[in-house]
This record gives sequence, structure tokens and C-alpha cells, in this order.
Amino acid sequence: MHDNKYFAAVIYSIALCGLLSSCTPGVKASPRESLLSMNWEYRHFPNEAEPLLEIAESLYSENGTLEDNTKSLHAACKAVDLEPDNARAQHMASRACFWLTDYGELPFCYDMKNLENKVLNCTDFGEKAIKLEPDNAEYNLYYALNMGMKIQKINFARQALNIMPLINALKQTIKIDESIHEGEPLRVLAAIYLKAPPWPAGPGDEEKALELLEKAVQKYPGHPLNHMFYAEALMEVEEYELAMEEINNARNLVDPAKYSWRSEKYLNMIDKLDRKIKKEAE
Repeated sequence: MHDNKYFAAVIYSIALCGLLSSCTPGVKASPRESLLSMNWEYRHFPNEAEPLLEIAESLYSENGTLEDNTKSLHAACKAVDLEPDNARAQHMASRACFWLTDYGELPFCYDMKNLENKVLNCTDFGEKAIKLEPDNAEYNLYYALNMGMKIQKINFARQALNIMPLINALKQTIKIDESIHEGEPLRVLAAIYLKAPPWPAGPGDEEKALELLEKAVQKYPGHPLNHMFYAEALMEVEEYELAMEEINNARNLVDPAKYSWRSEKYLNMIDKLDRKIKKEAE
């Protein structure tokens, strides 16, 4: 049941919460309007890293608005420009960059040197953050999440070359603190093992996936994606009745007040897997 789309596991939105999908965008400013707006922002932001990071932290929220999280990224970007060896600044840029990508927006910052908007490679921030502080779980997790977003956009041959840094970052996160976001590093790594082709074609391992997901649902039963991916793993080993129980558990845990715009995405994922399990069980 594996195919060349095994890195879609990473995009289950992998992440902070869910799968990568584009939200309905609002009215977008013209490139010139965006450039002028960002130029104004950068000029009126503080010119010291710490005040900028306070702004970035105060504006960022998982359930926040596109406008606030965009400004959080811009403040973090300016802090990075001022202090490139500031691990916290690199992480805040990495985190906000992931949020925007997951939301379906193209992340960019203002290039003060060339006076132009610059499209970002979100993995750069996380890579620098973990070089500066390799034992920080959050830094490793967001590097992995951004790497997952990046991998799904490249061709299959190059995906195989990039998957091990992603897996290693998730293993490091689990080693430091597996509990982040209700067991997110456990479910993301399990999703990769579940959807990947097995050795020698890839790192797929259904046994490891089941082990990680059993741990996730037992220790962190409150997140719907732990149950959803566990249901998928159970389906792969033909435990259809248990898989349906887990799908129902996942659906019941989707709370719009908690998961905001990701709620609809989660429900779509759950419904799609529900149909697949029922078809496989026939």
C-alpha cells in the first residue's frame, strides 16, 4: 500500500497540528504595496534583537491571525539580520515561517540591503538554530517540520537524499522531549515510517510506526492526529475494527475552539481515512 508519495506523511501538516493545505486567501496586496508596507514595518521596528523578539513572541499564536503571524515573522527576520548567531531569533523565524507555509502563504521578509522582498527557505532558520543549540527540542522539531514542507516540493530522487536529516531531527526531538504538542514528534516520525516504502527503497517500518503511535495515543490521548495515524497503522495490519474505533476517537477530539482553522483540515483527513478503512475492510 506504499507508493512514491510516502513523504506526504510529513505534510500531514505534520505538524504543529495538521496537514499542509491552502486556506482561502484574502485580498492580496500588489507587489509594490507589499514592498512599501514591509519597508515601513522594518523601519518602524526596533533596531535591537531583544525588543524585536518580544514583538515576535507577542504576535505569534498557533490560532492567531495571518496578519499577526506574518508580522511576527518579519520581526524575527529583522532580529536574525541584526544577530545571526541568536538561536532564539532563528527559531522564532523558523516557527513563524512554518505557520505561514502550513496556512498556505508564501513566507517572505524584507531584504534591507537590497531593498526588496525575499522569499524564504524556512529550513535555513531551523538549521542555524540547531547548530547553535542542538539540544533544544522545539528548535529540532520546527527544523523537521520545515524540512518536511520542503521535501514534498522536490523530485522523488532528491527526497531520498533529504529524508535522513528530517528523521534524525525528529529522533533528537523525541530524545529531548517527546511531549511537545501532545506527542507531535512521535506521530510525525511514525507517519514517515508508516507511509515510506521499506528498506532498501526507503525507511518504511510498520512495526516502528505502530510502536510509536501506540505510545502516542497512550501518553498523549488528547490529540486527534495521534488517533488518526494509529488508525491508519492498524489498517495496514488489517486490524479494521480497532482502526475504526481510533478513527471515531480522532473525530471526537477535533475541537474548533482548540484547533481553529486546522479543524476543517483534520476532519477532511479523518473522513478520507474513514472511507479508505471501510473500503479495505470489504
